[in-house]
Amino acid sequence: MRAKQVRGSGASAHRSTDARLTRVADGVHQLTHGGVNCYLLEEEGRVTLVDAALPRTWGPLQRALTAIGRRPEDVAALVLTHAHFDHVGFARRAAAELGVPVYAHRLEHHLAAHPYDYAHERARLPYPILHPAALPTLAAMARAGALQVRGVEPVLELPPGSSSTCPATRRCCSCPGTPSGTARCTWPTATSC
Repeated sequence: MRAKQVRGSGASAHRSTDARLTRVADGVHQLTHGGVNCYLLEEEGRVTLVDAALPRTWGPLQRALTAIGRRPEDVAALVLTHAHFDHVGFARRAAAELGVPVYAHRLEHHLAAHPYDYAHERARLPYPILHPAALPTLAAMARAGALQVRGVEPVLELPPGSSSTCPATRRCCSCPGTPSGTARCTWPTATSC
């Protein structure tokens, strides 16, 4: 695997918010920014985004598209694996500015519109106190816009075995049987994303 920095020019970028683009497999790229990942899937000259990370990942996404030889117009769809705030980040902007459909499991549609409205396994307030080593990651997430995620509507259902006109979404499907809905994407040269 090769990682490529996709941050903007200048030495002022903070190390924990630098973006990194990693080729996972042929046509599969992982973009990491602010401690959160999203993926770019290339197929038939189009790009499907898997998850939308955080709002300020938008700039690194534009640079990542350029780095893989694509343009924003090549993005055909966005698939949310689930709709927590760190997966919905730039979804509203992608839908508005790129005109792409946003897909998610039907059980995630409410959460996609309200990305902070979910039950948490543990109380959040004590977490940084109990796990101080997580503070740099939490700070990087905050700088990348984790506290400013706006929901997205409409969200389309991604049925199992999708027959979408977007090539890569055909490899993404809903995963029934999970407490809330999730989606999974598979690729011939990788196990899953």
